[in-house]
Amino acid sequence: MLGKREVLDQTIRSFVDQAGGFLLVSGDTTFVRIFKGLIKTLGMPKDCMYCETRATHYVRRMHTMLKRFHKLVLLVEASMGEVNNTMYFRQIKEALGEKVWIICLSSELNRDVLCLFHEMGADNIIIKPVSVNSIIKKIVYTIKPNNLRELVDKAAEAIAKGDTDAAQSHIDRIFEVNPESSIANILLGDMARKAKRYDEAEARYKQAASKARMYLEPLERLADLYAEINDREARIAVLERLDRLSPLNHQRKILIGDICADLGDAVRARKHFDAAVAVVRRHARDQIVATLMNVGQKVMAIDPELGIGYMNEAMTLKSDDFSIQDMWMFNEIGRHLRKQGKWKQAINYYVKALKVDPDNAGLFYNLAMAYLQGKMYFKALEHATMALDKNPDLLNVDISVPFNLARIYFHVRQMAESDKYVRMVLDRDPTHQGALKLLALLQGKGG
Repeated sequence: MLGKREVLDQTIRSFVDQAGGFLLVSGDTTFVRIFKGLIKTLGMPKDCMYCETRATHYVRRMHTMLKRFHKLVLLVEASMGEVNNTMYFRQIKEALGEKVWIICLSSELNRDVLCLFHEMGADNIIIKPVSVNSIIKKIVYTIKPNNLRELVDKAAEAIAKGDTDAAQSHIDRIFEVNPESSIANILLGDMARKAKRYDEAEARYKQAASKARMYLEPLERLADLYAEINDREARIAVLERLDRLSPLNHQRKILIGDICADLGDAVRARKHFDAAVAVVRRHARDQIVATLMNVGQKVMAIDPELGIGYMNEAMTLKSDDFSIQDMWMFNEIGRHLRKQGKWKQAINYYVKALKVDPDNAGLFYNLAMAYLQGKMYFKALEHATMALDKNPDLLNVDISVPFNLARIYFHVRQMAESDKYVRMVLDRDPTHQGALKLLALLQGKGG
């Protein structure tokens, strides 16, 4: 009997065997490396996936791949530099339907942002950093066919054709699986609405919404119903409820303001228009910040001071409105400052970052490296220890991690610990020159 992990693995292999492919849109080298390793581990052909690092090209690449693959899993960063990839999700789903499943990649844990990703059309979300096992589970739960999904599709198709008997039969089977199914109530509402039984449709949509309070679709259907029967106050109430659940959709705010304006309620209209503008301004600012960071990275090779200048401008513009998703900015500017020997400035940025994300093991490790560069060895040990306490798997991320720990322990005269990490390095790479030299020093000390 297959174990749970093997069942998941086999589901992905079967997807590829049946002409399924993967399009990965990401500039995150760590995630790309992990995903390529997943493909290799599962014994799948390398050409079942393509990695696109340019956000502006991925829609074209997706259409090209669909000439070869029957279905695609699109794993795409929510944003890359100044490009917001989520703006294309709904168009992709409307144009290609079940041919493409969208898994949005993000470091963002904010519920409002995650709601917006789903509302824009994402089938699933992967929060980074992430393990291979978690990626496999997310893919399987996205692509795995199930009877309920098939019944929903058949019911929706029957409703569209006007075949109410067939639709009711499929809906009854959904209720057998889940007697409190929200989607079944939505389908019953759709059927009633098509027959212009609006009171029944309203009741069904409300029932669906009551069973799944974070589920947006029944409320969206209810808002459409009120638009159809021209009940503007009821429509506003539902749209405002949707806005509370997913407050980053500026187009909905404009719609609410527009309806309020039609009703002659200038005060309420302005409130929603102002809220829409605030969301757009924040998004525009984030695009400027991403552009400044991108320009800073590009110019760094020819003029490091200018590159840091652009990055500093980005950090200043962002001000105190940082989130976990912005940690890459701190890591990037810190890395370049350390390259220029400005380890004290790097430390200042890492300390600011930890106020936003106090459990980020990578930030503690980077702090340790900055203190190591500044020869503040006991501070380096303190922060390296905290990094490993928060994430022991850091030792497996890159061979430089155990090597740097060996260096730190050597400098604080804890030779046994230094020797342990040196041997960890040499077990993975017997030719590692730094580790060999440090081992020779350790053996000299021991002698």
